[in-house]
Amino acid sequence: MQRLITSLILSLLLVWLIPALVFAQPSISGVQSGTLGPGTYLVTGDIQVPHNQTLTILPGTTFLHNGHYFWFIYGEIQAVGTADSLIQFLREQPITAHRWGGLRFQTGASNTSVIENCIIDNCYNAAYPNYYGGGIYSNGVSFTVRDSKISSCYASSGGGAYITGGAAVEFDHCMVIKNEAGNGGGLYFISSPNSAVKNSLIARNKATST
Repeated sequence: MQRLITSLILSLLLVWLIPALVFAQPSISGVQSGTLGPGTYLVTGDIQVPHNQTLTILPGTTFLHNGHYFWFIYGEIQAVGTADSLIQFLREQPITAHRWGGLRFQTGASNTSVIENCIIDNCYNAAYPNYYGGGIYSNGVSFTVRDSKISSCYASSGGGAYITGGAAVEFDHCMVIKNEAGNGGGLYFISSPNSAVKNSLIARNKATST
């Protein structure tokens, strides 16, 4: 009998503790630099990486956005995951309508950022001034995107990514799939002749403009 009572108490404790562990995710917003991760973060507002500062994101880090929030990168971001421990930028609730705003590399940001072994999923941008670039936007900032997936994003132009202003952005061994835009459903390059797409799959994207 004593063993049964002990087992019941332990079961009740687990039922009480597991939801707390699942939902006890740290919330982040605002200015970020230094190191984040590994683990899961709930993004509750826009993120800014300041000029002359670096944000390093460790493998195995997931960001769940609970609203239409942007990552404005004025400095440098090193988001380098591994094949077995990805870095994920996602919306919080996949079954709801809300999406987040994507990674936006602003004029004057560092040209040494790296996005590697990352997933960027379910971004939506169709309102001024951020209607270009769903998953990634770069205005004159060069960087590398490697072994990553950009999927299910939408923008007026450049559903997956919009690259402009002379940026030299390289997409290497990437998947850009199921994105949508008025122009350039997958990737949209304008005034960026030194950008490149290598060994990548660009598929099932949709452009609606005639």
